[in-house]
Amino acid sequence: MLETRRVLSNGLVAAYSFNEGTGAAVADLSGSGNAGTIANAAWTAAGRFDSALSFNGANALVTISDSISLDLANGMTLEAWVKPAAVSSVSRDVIYKGDDGYYLLATSTNSGRPASGASVGGSP
Repeated sequence: MLETRRVLSNGLVAAYSFNEGTGAAVADLSGSGNAGTIANAAWTAAGRFDSALSFNGANALVTISDSISLDLANGMTLEAWVKPAAVSSVSRDVIYKGDDGYYLLATSTNSGRPASGASVGGSP
């Protein structure tokens, strides 16, 4: 079977607003079909723009199934808007891809002020 990569005109392959407000799923607004499943996170009405997901810092996450549209080769932008209730020197995944090495992490050792970083790997 031949797989083809779907290329969107704007290059966007995944976008999540996390504002559904109820349920156990988040929609992919990019049109790529990369919907997510929520585990151990709670909906709150106290988001920046209405509803938002609240993560407990331990085992709450949104899982997105791997797809060919997420296998990026030429470049990427990883972006997240977070409002931590507390920060520590423990690294927390904000976005994590896995085998291809896309990460966006948040942590702090600077007087409790949040900081972020990224580690981006390529194919050998």
